[in-house]
Amino acid sequence: MRTMPDSTGLLRMRLAGEAARMSDLQRLLPRAAAAGTNSRRVGLGDRLLRHQTWAQALAASEDGWTRLTDELARADALVDELVALLMTQLLRESGLAEGTFDAAEAFLDELVGLAGIPGLVLGQTQELESVDHTRASVAMRFPGARVWDLPFLAHEFGHHATATLRNLDPGLSDNRPLAATVTAVGKALADAGTSPARAEAHASELVADAVATLCCGATYPIACLCLRVPPVPAATQANQSHPAWTTRIAVTRIVLDALTEETKRAGYRQMRERVVDPLARTLLGRVPDASPAALEAARRTVRTVRRHRPGLVYGDVDAAIEVAGFLVRLDPVPPQDATVAAVVDGAWRWRLDRVDPADDEAVGLLVTRYCAAVVKRRSP
Repeated sequence: MRTMPDSTGLLRMRLAGEAARMSDLQRLLPRAAAAGTNSRRVGLGDRLLRHQTWAQALAASEDGWTRLTDELARADALVDELVALLMTQLLRESGLAEGTFDAAEAFLDELVGLAGIPGLVLGQTQELESVDHTRASVAMRFPGARVWDLPFLAHEFGHHATATLRNLDPGLSDNRPLAATVTAVGKALADAGTSPARAEAHASELVADAVATLCCGATYPIACLCLRVPPVPAATQANQSHPAWTTRIAVTRIVLDALTEETKRAGYRQMRERVVDPLARTLLGRVPDASPAALEAARRTVRTVRRHRPGLVYGDVDAAIEVAGFLVRLDPVPPQDATVAAVVDGAWRWRLDRVDPADDEAVGLLVTRYCAAVVKRRSP
């Protein structure tokens, strides 16, 4: 009669399967964490080694089954991270992403450089963009809207900056000024009746929207209204993790006005009046009202960023207008003084002037080349 494995035998069998999975990941590691990401490769390698050896320890442990669930969760997270990085590399190397990931990486690198904070690794997702603070990575949707999705990465960067941007004062370098802003906005939301469970999550999203508007100017709310904000009544409804889109757009409007008030540059308010507000009326039927929490999120974020990282405030409008003109002519080389942010802004300025999207693909490819050219010019 066949002898069936006992509980220990079953556990060893399961752990052997996990060891095989980790071994496969070890073979994929050099492709997933390419050259130039050595620290990330070392970190992933260390985690892989741990998961390759835990089978022996758990198999001999009296509480192996109890610990198995937590270990599998850690292993699944590692698999997800590595596969996302690998997919991104394969899409880039194959050319299937049409340069979108290269442009996205250039944009993120520009933002983190201006902020003086740790860098981010780009990963792939089939859902909307997201940030993972533990992995220090941003996932970009593919397939997606290609370069037209780039402004949304500034929102995910906002979450990263909230967690990592330090106080300029050396004596307060352990403080996180944007995190303090989230706390203040959360209190304003709670005072207005938002449940404690939602208040912190909503505050984080509103501050990230404010940061994205600071980094992109009006291009961020324009992209949101054109590609992401649903029509009413869905736009007025919040969920557990995100406030209503009407509140989020209200924050971006206030940021643009606050920038004009503080910098004395009229262009921010003019873009709000001439482009953002008309788009909001078309989609939502009205311009969203500003709640006390929206005011707190917008104005406090503007003050915080201008004090601690003023270089993040987008001001390359002239270059963006020039980029838009180059795109109209399909000029193969971008303006000499263009930044990646200016290329993103200029691309959206071009698109708003084109009701017929027939040229979207050709111009989108040109935008990726512009971003690559900006990076090349900066390289020593």
